[in-house]
Amino acid sequence: RLLKTSDPWINSVLDQRIAAIVGSVASPEQDAATVSAPLQASVDAIVAASTADSKDRPGMAYAVKVEPKYLGAHKQLQQFEIATYTFTGGAHGMSTVEPIVLDPAQKRRVELADVTLPDAEARLLKLLDAPYVAMIKRLNPTNDQQLAQYRKDFPLFVSKKYRFAEDGMHFHYDPYDVSYYAAGAQNFVIPYAQLSGVIKPEYLP
Repeated sequence: RLLKTSDPWINSVLDQRIAAIVGSVASPEQDAATVSAPLQASVDAIVAASTADSKDRPGMAYAVKVEPKYLGAHKQLQQFEIATYTFTGGAHGMSTVEPIVLDPAQKRRVELADVTLPDAEARLLKLLDAPYVAMIKRLNPTNDQQLAQYRKDFPLFVSKKYRFAEDGMHFHYDPYDVSYYAAGAQNFVIPYAQLSGVIKPEYLP
């Protein structure tokens, strides 16, 4: 479904992103960042593929759900997320979440690099390590050797999927990003008190 706000520019950005996400399901060989097919054309392509596939696998039907949501404002920024669930065969479907941070005054999407200071990547990675290790121990209590193996199997990285909230900066990780599928999506929070010198001062509370 689509989300309508009072700002036509925001509506356009969200509609285009939803169309790209659905288009990437219809054309899996393409990345969602490069798909430009109209939304209805992509929906029709998915329905056609599902119909064709069901001939070989009776009872098999594709499922695609895309749900945008407003997350709130931070300073001059307006924040949204697009939650997507897709099933096109296989052992299970796949859920993803994409936070979208917009600056309506400047009419631009605000990426992580836009809100962080130079050389922030290494510091963010260090700050994210504490919630990452806490997640590992919560999912599967480990000794040092097992923890080292987990780090090797699911190495931590700085997710570009971020948003601001009252308790700090949130970093979203989809299933498989930093853990096994059954563990689900993960959300790591860095309190603002730890972000001085990491993000630009105008984005601190």
